[in-house]
Amino acid sequence: MPEVIQPQGKALSHDRLFKSLLGRFLPEFMHLFLPDLASRLDMTGVKFLQQELAGDHGKVVDLLAEVRLAATGVTVLIHIEVQATQETGFARRMFTYYVRITERHGRAVAPIAIYLFEPKAQGTIKEADTNKDGHDGEDSGGGSSCGTRGCRQEPEGDICQLEAWVDDRLGVETLRFTFHALHLRRVKWRELAGVHNPVALALLGVAGRRLGDSDERVQVAVGFYRGLVQSVVEPQDRQLLTGFFEAYMHLSGDERRRVRQVLESFSPKEAEVVEQIWTPLHEEGFQEGLAKGYMEVILRQIRKRFGQVPPDVGTAIRALPAEQVLELAGVLFEIATLKELRVWLGAHAEAVREVGGGNGADHDPVAPDK
Repeated sequence: MPEVIQPQGKALSHDRLFKSLLGRFLPEFMHLFLPDLASRLDMTGVKFLQQELAGDHGKVVDLLAEVRLAATGVTVLIHIEVQATQETGFARRMFTYYVRITERHGRAVAPIAIYLFEPKAQGTIKEADTNKDGHDGEDSGGGSSCGTRGCRQEPEGDICQLEAWVDDRLGVETLRFTFHALHLRRVKWRELAGVHNPVALALLGVAGRRLGDSDERVQVAVGFYRGLVQSVVEPQDRQLLTGFFEAYMHLSGDERRRVRQVLESFSPKEAEVVEQIWTPLHEEGFQEGLAKGYMEVILRQIRKRFGQVPPDVGTAIRALPAEQVLELAGVLFEIATLKELRVWLGAHAEAVREVGGGNGADHDPVAPDK
């Protein structure tokens, strides 16, 4: 079986964690992993679009963003899918999404897949996506370098590759669709440490989770917090980055104690910043602390998309329990209007009243690796 991180609990799924991270730091993500493509784009005014695909029975993509070409100002789209497990037919699904998005918006699309698993096989392989009419091949392992940070040959393969879906049902290749595939399980934590990019900081949790050496895990966590206090991000963004990191890393009690000892040696100014982040996550309960950071991200996204946060909407969001705040952070990009948002808030407020509130127990939000 391929290695995979399995999410545990509805509120902290991979999709929701990555949607919240990329919803705030999409330009930084692009510059970190796809600098060649990012250099051609003007991402100063990123606009996130409704993710439902017309005519596809309510199917939604993970993230769809509108940006502009730097040279011409023409709008183009970035489509991102987060894939936690290896799936036969995934490349064909990426092609289907590409067609649906192009049909709906009529613009050029940059398709990107984020893999959180390590494929079973290395090198270029063909997987049959069988049906009664024949098969569609997938180049789903090797592929060519796509010019990204860390995109170099290693024993495990490249971090970033161009993968393809090939239609050869007629006995000849009639179509080849390629997309960027980022293999985050191949990223080493030392490659991320010291990189002045908030996404690199957050992904230290993904890179460090599989480490078996407790001393090295502590080293990763200290590196994260040191980088966090030295970064130039807003206070609410520090909560978001910390929540993402901790959701994947999930330090043991002993590891947290040792990390805390090192953090106490930070300068007074740095220690004050750490305290503002550490206390909500580790002393108030993980979900409650994470929800505090996500709350401001949600309100900021609403202002950006709809121009304002109506008083009734702001009041309803602030009244949500932690689990519902985290759920809203993940589905916000699927909500197209303030009316839809009010409907969502009303339905969830009613559900909360029926069950008597949310559960903020402190537990590992991401299950152990298989």
